[in-house]
Amino acid sequence: MERISYSIISRGAMLINYSNNVVNLSLKITGELIFTPPTFYADLKSLERELPAEKEDIRNKIIHYIENDSVVRIDTKIIFD
Repeated sequence: MERISYSIISRGAMLINYSNNVVNLSLKITGELIFTPPTFYADLKSLERELPAEKEDIRNKIIHYIENDSVVRIDTKIIFD
């Protein structure tokens, strides 16, 4: 079973946890939080440094899940750029 959780831990960082039957990851991603409108711009390069190219499928799942879930769950749009 696959699980993805995330939280914005400061104006410049977000913590992402990913696990499945084989992999268990905890990633700290840099970014920038603005308040009006509430948006966190996650640094895609930071995520790429944390997850090497051979884990691109996991990286894409994380991005897709967080970008689609964030507005509903935490009322803050998260954009990977």
